[in-house]
Amino acid sequence: MEKMTWTEVRKKAGMTSAEMADHLGISRPLYQMKETYKRVMRVEEAVEIARVAGVDLQDVILNTDE
Repeated sequence: MEKMTWTEVRKKAGMTSAEMADHLGISRPLYQMKETYKRVMRVEEAVEIARVAGVDLQDVILNTDE
């Protein structure tokens, strides 16, 4: 399986960026920066996003160096 971006994972969860930000308890602009790899995503956030989407964290591109 090819690795997914955070945007693909969120869409798989059927959520907008605003909904995901609200779910994580952060602002939409901050979430969007994390989703596009402009800010570091906390481990807890990454685990929760993967859980909500039903995706194994190993199948997600965690940083732009991958």
